[in-house]
This record gives sequence, C-alpha cells and structure tokens, in this order.
Amino acid sequence: MTDIRKVGITGAEGRIGGILRAGLGNDYELTSFTLGPAPFPSICCDLSEEDQIKGKFEGLHAVIHMAADPDPRAPWSSLRKNNIEATYQVFEECRRSGVRRLIFATTNHTQH
Repeated sequence: MTDIRKVGITGAEGRIGGILRAGLGNDYELTSFTLGPAPFPSICCDLSEEDQIKGKFEGLHAVIHMAADPDPRAPWSSLRKNNIEATYQVFEECRRSGVRRLIFATTNHTQH
C-alpha cells in the first residue's frame, strides 16, 4: 500500500470529480473542495482567492486538481479566475502546506 492516505479533490462536484470520489472513496480519506454547497461533505471555497484557500490543504498527502471552467465559450474573466488564478493558488497552497503530490488534469478547453 502507498503512504498517500489523505487526498483532496478540487472540482469534486464535477463529472470527473464525482467519478474520482466514487472510485477512490473506499481506499483513501478524501477531502472534497467545491465552489458552492454540494450534496456531499465538502469544503466550499473560491480557489482563486488566497484568503479562502490558505490552510485548507494542511494534512493532505496529495491533491487532485480538477476545478476549472470547462466551457469553451466562457468569457475570459471566468477562464482567468477559475482556470488560471485558481490553479496558481492551488499550486501555491500545496507548496505552503507541504503537499507532496499534486495531480493536475486539464484540457485545452480550460484555456481556450
């Protein structure tokens, strides 16, 4: 078994986030991060805001970063905030909190 036991999933309310929660939930202690209230336990925060994310990754061994605006027609303001600034803050919070593993999945549509 691996030493990675506590895993955070950003964008946990999305399609892939839901698949990850279902597939990993029996083997790992998951912490879900969502932008708004969800029908499952989650930490609601705006990942693009340092003051909202700071300290939220403490104790996690890994973070799977899935949060983004996937709409290829999304306005630049949404893409910048949700896809670029949020990713920067997630990477920085992993560094600050000592998270040893970060899985970053994206598509060209998140940057369109």
